[in-house]
Amino acid sequence: MKAHLQPGWYILAVLAVSLYACSNHLLEQVLGPKTVSFESNGGTPVASQLLFKGQTVRYPLVPEKEGAAFDRWYEDNHSFTQPWNFTMLPSADITLYAKWIEGSEGEPPPDPDPDTLTRITITAKPRLTYLQDSALDLSGAEVRLEYSDGSSEDVAFVNFEDKHITAEPEHGTILSRKDHHGRRVRFSIGTLYAATQALIIRDGVGDGSQDNPHLIDNSSDTISLQDIGNKYPLDDHYELADDIIWDGIFQPIGSDNDQFTGSFNGNGYSISNIIINNPEEYQGMFAEIAEGAVVKNFALTIVEIPTAHRADIGAVTAANYGTIENVYVSGKIGRGTVSVGSIAGNNFGLIRNCFVAVTNMNAGTNVGGIAGINGNGGRIEHCIALNDKIEAPNTGRITGSLMGTGTVSNNYAWDAMDIVTAAVSREPVSDPNGKDGESVSIDQLKIKATWEKAGFDFSGADSLWQWNGGAGLPSFHGGEVTEWSPWLYKTQKTP
Repeated sequence: MKAHLQPGWYILAVLAVSLYACSNHLLEQVLGPKTVSFESNGGTPVASQLLFKGQTVRYPLVPEKEGAAFDRWYEDNHSFTQPWNFTMLPSADITLYAKWIEGSEGEPPPDPDPDTLTRITITAKPRLTYLQDSALDLSGAEVRLEYSDGSSEDVAFVNFEDKHITAEPEHGTILSRKDHHGRRVRFSIGTLYAATQALIIRDGVGDGSQDNPHLIDNSSDTISLQDIGNKYPLDDHYELADDIIWDGIFQPIGSDNDQFTGSFNGNGYSISNIIINNPEEYQGMFAEIAEGAVVKNFALTIVEIPTAHRADIGAVTAANYGTIENVYVSGKIGRGTVSVGSIAGNNFGLIRNCFVAVTNMNAGTNVGGIAGINGNGGRIEHCIALNDKIEAPNTGRITGSLMGTGTVSNNYAWDAMDIVTAAVSREPVSDPNGKDGESVSIDQLKIKATWEKAGFDFSGADSLWQWNGGAGLPSFHGGEVTEWSPWLYKTQKTP
């Protein structure tokens, strides 16, 4: 199982294991968990602390007791001869006892240690695998340590031991793949708060919040794509944690009356072999993406939408009012009645930094390489269409129809794409800001500068997209090379 991180920008990554992983004997040996309990001896309750290797006891909130003043915490009760030193590392589970001075103000508690570590933020690179066999490798991560006095410093993961943060072996913590209940050990996204919880413990389902999204992969530990909108709400947050190979028919997520309003982050993974066959209108992975919703960062490959003679067809969505970005689509879309596009049948939101290589696109009217109709408020930006053929009364290599306040800007299309209107081929108008986009040849598509001109970033390990040297189409960073579609070997059309 790959621990996968959000591409395109730095994120906070933290270790998360299954709910039962703390009972795993190997995990206990590595992390050395210890419990510190506080007996207030008649004072207000004080919460216990869970510590891991290298962590000292944090000075707790001072308890209160009517008619008495707090003195300090002791290892021994009643005799109070062994005050606890908060710079010490406990060797086992311990209980500390409060001493009270009746009718006295007592000794004020010490100020918090300015060097107390309060948070660890692990910043990782996109599309990297951090789980190697049974060892978690975070050697490529950058780490920020934040302290109780407000200061912070950046260290490499290998320097954790210099900060008394235990890491075994040199670049990671050994965790078994399964705990004794047979559940898979999981890693997810979040922030490690050392002062309150040294390890976030939860399963792979998540609660659907931005900080704890639902994870989707091929395992039984996580949810299925078809759970979105069925078992889990359409306004939750979802992330892919692995490549998904689908088997069989896929019903669109939501409907035109029940839009997807959350977020879907593919993290650079792919979804393949989906066959979308909705008996109603609105064919697409998502029936309708609402305003404010975000769908991004994944490849939808070998997708098939059979000839259905229905309206509103797009591989990603039938209708988009939100944001679709950094998506690659390949496959076959059959004939529809109106509004057919590789990404969206209708676009009234934002589509950007996408490229498509879809075959067999035609409809009664309005067929476009990216969107069938780009209507009021719709924006298509920095996209590349590599379809073999589009056919309809209203066609365009980027959008079939440009309506109202809809705009297209800095888009490109393969120069040998067949555009057929009323059974007659027409020549495209080469314009990056027009509905056909600017023409680019196969030779130009093998040059990185062509894609960079369109807005694709291949600048380094931090970038989402990976340039494959012309050996194939761009892919997500660290992913497999995207093969050229067979029709792209066709020579340029002769006017």
